[in-house]
Amino acid sequence: FKAFHHEVAELYDLVRTPLLTAWMVDLLGEDVVCHTSMYITKDPGDPTVVHWHQDCSYNPMDSRCAIVWIALDDVTIDNGGMWFIPGSHLLGQLEFEKNATGILETHHAETFGKKVPMELKAGQAVLFSDQLLHMSLPNVTKDRHRRSFNATYANAALVPHLHKGLSSVLDYKQY
Repeated sequence: FKAFHHEVAELYDLVRTPLLTAWMVDLLGEDVVCHTSMYITKDPGDPTVVHWHQDCSYNPMDSRCAIVWIALDDVTIDNGGMWFIPGSHLLGQLEFEKNATGILETHHAETFGKKVPMELKAGQAVLFSDQLLHMSLPNVTKDRHRRSFNATYANAALVPHLHKGLSSVLDYKQY
């Protein structure tokens, strides 16, 4: 897994800001650690669909993490903004399958609730459980990027392990 906050001092400072860590402590318990962070981009015209999935499917912390997703550009439906199924995190980890693009997809996700778009202004953030179902559509704009920085936090007492099914679909040597 990537941890850009270990490579860039300003990102390290960002993931440790008092307000953000206070939110994470409220969600995860007193002692939290940011174990993964990454930069994500959807360039103008990017046809990629990221199908419905739960980030916990990739996570060696066994589904007890929280994610902050910070918009670096204005995020709209047109430039590939994310969609969520509110309340789906209460279902726990759902079955998934690795699709042709490498996404660990949850089939028939829309049967678990109504999908809602998450539109943000640059600098705004959304916090969500790694069990929340989410997806994104193509960036159909000609001139607007959709860039973000996200960081995943867990309680420091959790011990990483490969949960059921994960070792069969992920090749950890690539990370």
